Amino acid sequence: MALDPVKNFAKVEVSIGYDASATSIVLISGDGAKLPNPSADGDFNLVWWDDTTYKDPADDPNVEIVRCTARSTDTLTVTRNQEGSGASTKNTGGSTYRMIVAMTKKMKDDIGAKFEFGGDGSDGALVITSGATDINLGGLAVVVKQYASISITGSGKLTFSNPNAAGTTIILKSQGDVVLTSSETPMIDASGMGGSGGAGGAAAGNGSNGTNAVGAFDIAAHEGTKGDFGGNASIGGLIFDNKPFFTLNDYQIAQQKGFKIIPGSGGGGAGGGRLVGGGVGGNGGGALIINCGGDLNFTTSNGISVNGKNGVKGTDSNNNNVNHGAGGGGGGGASGMFLMFYNTLTSASGTITTAGGNAGAGGDVSGTAGGGGGEDDNSGEGGSGAGHYGGAGGNGADSQLNAGNNGINGSNAGGTGAGGGGGSGASQAYNDATPFTGGTGGNGGSNHGYLITQNFYF
Repeated sequence: MALDPVKNFAKVEVSIGYDASATSIVLISGDGAKLPNPSADGDFNLVWWDDTTYKDPADDPNVEIVRCTARSTDTLTVTRNQEGSGASTKNTGGSTYRMIVAMTKKMKDDIGAKFEFGGDGSDGALVITSGATDINLGGLAVVVKQYASISITGSGKLTFSNPNAAGTTIILKSQGDVVLTSSETPMIDASGMGGSGGAGGAAAGNGSNGTNAVGAFDIAAHEGTKGDFGGNASIGGLIFDNKPFFTLNDYQIAQQKGFKIIPGSGGGGAGGGRLVGGGVGGNGGGALIINCGGDLNFTTSNGISVNGKNGVKGTDSNNNNVNHGAGGGGGGGASGMFLMFYNTLTSASGTITTAGGNAGAGGDVSGTAGGGGGEDDNSGEGGSGAGHYGGAGGNGADSQLNAGNNGINGSNAGGTGAGGGGGSGASQAYNDATPFTGGTGGNGGSNHGYLITQNFYF
């Protein structure tokens, strides 16, 4: 439901008197431009009264609220008797009648419904019994859906796409009950809706840093850093240094008179090998809030996910008669955060996954290398994992500078919710047919926690 349009100083004069059934109202010349245009802005209410006798519209016993549904220059099309005000004759001799865009009960109620806990229901009932329904986030940092009720049952699933590059906070409001009993795991999937993972480097090129999530409240770099071609270890994204700001329990809400969650940051992209590219870093998880204005029934284990995405394995290199190293693995994305509030409860036995993404392994090498030498044998360095509430991201592994070796393993995440560090690619020596294996990617951090609680606050 959209709010009615408004304009400042939108008071107009009616040109002649009208009876109680008239719906085409002519204003004095030029006054129409003072009002919103229903065809572009939407319909709106006007207060219509005898301004000569009553300077305050509330004093006029025949004051009326009408709804303007069309405007052509200075002629309005209106619906009479809005908000129970009663239709009345407006033609007292010697009186000037005016209309004004003013705050009425409808406008106040609409504003309250727009921002109240359970929303206004303007998106109707969300009902999914089978298959996947996707919500396109349109690249926005915050997306709010206003449902009359939410029901995801049977084998239904809700997914999201097209997040903001720095992550999206998704707010699902329900005026009524929320039923989450689908057999799909997850049935609500906001994984990967956080900050973008960094691009993998091209052949003999460097990767790109992941994207730091929007709303981190500090100046620390939480995103995973890039891996290079022939570089040293990439350092994992930093742990949050302001953890009390973020909401994981009721106490924080009560103390702060509000709550704070953010999406996860993206993992770093890995460096390329001599002839092949590095792996892409994993996206962070989205931030998800569900407000249940009625009764909550949530029973599915692992039913909701805000996980960070895994980094991508570095590209294998399989070439004859040339020295070569494989691409490094992309770093894992950090998880997002999750909150759910309800008014009454049937069950909250379902669970949410909030884990960091695993990193990609370095690429493998095979074939018979020959000619060249030096840095041309180098492999790609692994991208690092993104940092989170529970710990720093894992470091990406050093590039394999010594020809004829397996890649180096990436580091595991430093704590819950953070991303793992990517493994480096393997490298093959001159005139050597021995295959070598890329380093393994580090594991992402386990679930960092979430909150499902009764609404005592909003």
